[in-house]
Parts: sequence; structure tokens; C-alpha cells
Amino acid sequence: MEPFERIKTEETPLGKLTVFAHALPEGDAARARSLVAACGRADGTGASAEYDEPDDCLAYFCLLEGGPEGALAGFASCLLLRDEDGRVLPHADITLFVHPEKRRQGRARCLFDACVQTAEAALQDSSSGRSRRKASGHPRLQLCVSAAPTPASDACAAAFGLKKGPTEYILQADTAALAKAGATESIRILPGNRSETVRLFSEIFSDDVRHPEEAIEEADEAGAVTYYLAADSGEVPLGMAQLLLFEDSAYLFNFGIRPGCRRQGFGGVFLARLAEKMSADGRRTLTLQVGEDNAAACAFYRQAGFTVLSEAVTYYR
Repeated sequence: MEPFERIKTEETPLGKLTVFAHALPEGDAARARSLVAACGRADGTGASAEYDEPDDCLAYFCLLEGGPEGALAGFASCLLLRDEDGRVLPHADITLFVHPEKRRQGRARCLFDACVQTAEAALQDSSSGRSRRKASGHPRLQLCVSAAPTPASDACAAAFGLKKGPTEYILQADTAALAKAGATESIRILPGNRSETVRLFSEIFSDDVRHPEEAIEEADEAGAVTYYLAADSGEVPLGMAQLLLFEDSAYLFNFGIRPGCRRQGFGGVFLARLAEKMSADGRRTLTLQVGEDNAAACAFYRQAGFTVLSEAVTYYR
């Protein structure tokens, strides 16, 4: 598979629209980086996007002015999610940027409509000949802004008929600082096993819409490592946590304490023990994501020592 593939090029009243699959060519990727940086400066956000990491689920849209070497007025990407058989699901994530000097002229709508049409065409093609199920309706589209919401993103979302979801915070802490001295010595962390993890997930995250088996399977496929919080006096784990381990950092998710053991300080001890382990292994930072609508979790992590690294909002319909 080529690292990028031109799907189509068409002239529009607002410029030349070129659509690529998988990744952007070097020149277009460079222009996209400059455009995203300009948007970030103008909007006061840490805007970011993907450009050149080959991914067969991605399509990229470049809106140029003044010919092939013209200025990039707008850029968008559309991520098409697929099931385990590789078939497109009725769900797409769209990230979209328009140059600050080119806004309010219809370019965002041009890019958005092109993304929607591409997503719907891919869904239709993938649905053809299905034997087990028949897809219907339109993709559940999401316009994702990889930074804090701005008046521009809110205005676009409203114009496109999208609803605004809660803000998601990316939090980060230094593992050495998080590993607080004096943690209760009778509490330790243990490596997890699949059967117990499924049971714990079901008990701790009872309001999660995913089936426990599916949730743990997703974590396993991502390469997650599971730990339990345990007391010397008991055999039943007090809580569970899963981490994705990188060379000098770790990402924490599915962190929770059993309902009957909450509000007893175990959460803070668990974080400290995990941080001790990560720090000892040379991983300097611990990162996680939490929604603003989970006020208790936001307060807990910030009190523990996490700070906001970035924030993002998702618009959907």
C-alpha cells in the first residue's frame, strides 16, 4: 500500500479540493502543519492533527487557493472506524481547520460536507453484500477539536447542527512526586489476571456501556498491563488499574476502587503505589484522561498532584 493515495481532486468556488487516503504527501503535510499552527496561535489553543502517519482508516482533505502550489486555506481529516472484520462502522471522527484569515466564507462547510460524503460513501461500499447485518442510516459524525473549544469551533458546530459534548482533560503527573512517602505499608499492588479483571471491571464500572469482556479484550489488544490494589489481610482486590507502558511514561485508565471500599483513602494509596512502580522502572510521567462531567474524579486527580496537560471537546450528532 502506498503511504498516500490521491482519491480525487475537484474545483470548488472556494478553491481546489484534493482528497488523499492513508497519509498526506510531504509538501501537503508541511502546509497542513503550518495551517494548524496558525489556527492554534489565532485561537490561543494547542491545536494539533495527524498528517503523515499511514493509516488506512484516514482520509485527508486539502483546500488550496491559487493552483497546485497555492496557499492552504483549509484542512480536514476523517477517521472511519471499522469492526473486527474491517468493515466501516456508522461512525466517523472529523478534525477540521480553516486559516484564520479565510473563515466565515464557507470553507469549513465545504470541507465538512466533503468529509461527510466520503464517510457515507465508505459506509455504503462497506455495507454492500453484508450477510450478517445490514447497515442503515447515516454515520454518527463527530467533529473533534483537539484543543480547548473556541468561539470558531462552537460556531461551526452550531452551523453544522452538531451538539457539544463535555470537555475532556488530559492530566499528567510526575511519578516521583506522585509516589508519596509514608503510604500504608500493608497495602500493595499485584499483577492482574483476566478472569478476576473482568469480574472487577463489572463491579467497579457498573455504569459502563461496554460489556466487561469486550472492554478487557480492547485493553488486552492495546497491550495494557493490569494491577490490583490488595491488602495483606485479604484475598479480594480492593481495586484495579490498567496502564499502557511506554519507554519513559505510562498512560492510566480503568482505574477504580470497589464500591464497598471507597472513601477510605485507598484511591490515593493506589496511585502512590502505581507511581512508585512506574518511577522505579524509569517512567517519569503518568498520564490519564477524565471528563469535566466527572467532577469527583477531576477533583481527586488534581488533589493527588495531576495538572492539566491539554483539553479537548467533541461535537456530535
